[in-house]
Amino acid sequence: MLPWLHIAMVWIHLLAMGTALGVTLALVMSGENGGASGKLLNSAVGFLLLTGALLTYVRFQGALRAGVPVFDTSSLLIAVKLLLLIALGAFFGIAAKKGRAGEQNSARGLYLASLAVIALASLLGLLV
Repeated sequence: MLPWLHIAMVWIHLLAMGTALGVTLALVMSGENGGASGKLLNSAVGFLLLTGALLTYVRFQGALRAGVPVFDTSSLLIAVKLLLLIALGAFFGIAAKKGRAGEQNSARGLYLASLAVIALASLLGLLV
């Protein structure tokens, strides 16, 4: 793989993680329900999943070509991060539904929980 393409994918992944973190923090602080920020949040999480899958594929292909073991500690961290991002999508969906139903405190609590999940996924990403 071209080195500049790998670097570009890493930067897109980092920017999407920062965007998701910032928009979620804005949703927690403002108490707003979805709208344009919800669409931006969904796009950021989509870019996270897409670039994360591509980076994982590239890592596995490089490990297979080099003849080193594919499944190690970093593979476990990547799997945990993937599960956290899937849970993040569930939190966003439930929070949006609660916000539309008028339960703003529940929605804000779920956005706060998703903020903790994003922070944990970011820290796991730094370990990989």
